[in-house]
Amino acid sequence: MNLLVRIVESILLLSVGYFLRDLPNLVREVIINKNKVSGQRTLQVESYFRQISGDDLNQLLKDWSAKIIYLNDKKQNDQEHDELEKYKDLMHRSLMYGSDKTVSLLAYFSQFQYRTYAEDSNVGKTDEQLKNAAIGIMYMSRIVASLKYDFTGYQIDPLDIMKLIINDLDSGDHWERMLAANKEIDNILAKQK
Repeated sequence: MNLLVRIVESILLLSVGYFLRDLPNLVREVIINKNKVSGQRTLQVESYFRQISGDDLNQLLKDWSAKIIYLNDKKQNDQEHDELEKYKDLMHRSLMYGSDKTVSLLAYFSQFQYRTYAEDSNVGKTDEQLKNAAIGIMYMSRIVASLKYDFTGYQIDPLDIMKLIINDLDSGDHWERMLAANKEIDNILAKQK
């Protein structure tokens, strides 16, 4: 009887040992499968939205790009009321078709706009106003870059957009101001995560 108990104990001990030995592999497989399912779902959602809203997202990207490219064009920015309505429309379409990153950038940009222009509606050339202008333009560049990624899957640097639109970026302290604006936005986004 004692021998039988020892054999059963040995078999149980070996079974538990094999189970414990394979436990990390089993846990890893469960985690991998869970991540695959989550990743597949994300891809399906993105694919669905790209299919149903491809033209809309394309137009949204065009409109934001035009807004930043023609930033100082008086023909594009004639009517203040029209400009506000266009901005509201851009916000609405960005919310509808943009990724979570794009919408988050838009939210921070909007909050920045509200705070900055509620405090100081006079546009001038003080250091603080130039800094705020750089931050606003950098937010817009990041939104365009994010929409570009949403629509095409290509990631572009918002600073490259700055190089496209600011013809004297390398003169004076424009480049440093843009780098500082970019870093400030990075810091704001990092605090919110």
